[in-house]
Amino acid sequence: MSRTESTKQASLLPFLQPSNGAPRLALAEGETDATYPFAVVDDSAPFSRVIRGSFITDAASLLKAVFLVQQRDHYRLENTTFGNVTNIDIETSWHSINQRTLSTGDGLIELTPGLCGAEQERMFAPLLFCRERQLFMPVLCPSCARELELCLDDSLLQQKGLHPYATTARKYLYCPSC
Repeated sequence: MSRTESTKQASLLPFLQPSNGAPRLALAEGETDATYPFAVVDDSAPFSRVIRGSFITDAASLLKAVFLVQQRDHYRLENTTFGNVTNIDIETSWHSINQRTLSTGDGLIELTPGLCGAEQERMFAPLLFCRERQLFMPVLCPSCARELELCLDDSLLQQKGLHPYATTARKYLYCPSC
């Protein structure tokens, strides 16, 4: 996939809020006064955090406790020895880790079979979470209400005065329709 093609991403919504009574992925709640709503097991890595969750039935019976590795919205690169890490480096690293884990059978549950392209591991689309209603929702364009997508088009980003995707660790969402 070239950097200028559409980046339509898979969604975790069918796992978090299934409509057919199927088992669902439930994320454990964190502290009520915390800025992050879920139970964080490890927050020390600069590119990810580990959160606690479980697969449960529609009757809330536990099927399996799980830990999820979640990519950060904003990377914590200050005071690290990573130097000039780019989004491409991070994508490559995620892909490599996923391939190694899948090949060793270390208990990884792949939520989206077939999402691995020949060249690139696709990420899940970003979601918003409403604490009051306990609902997840996609991030929508305020103009047309379509889902925002990750912008990989460096020339478009630079036209708008933003950092390029391929050579920095900055990420931006955009509406390809607007």
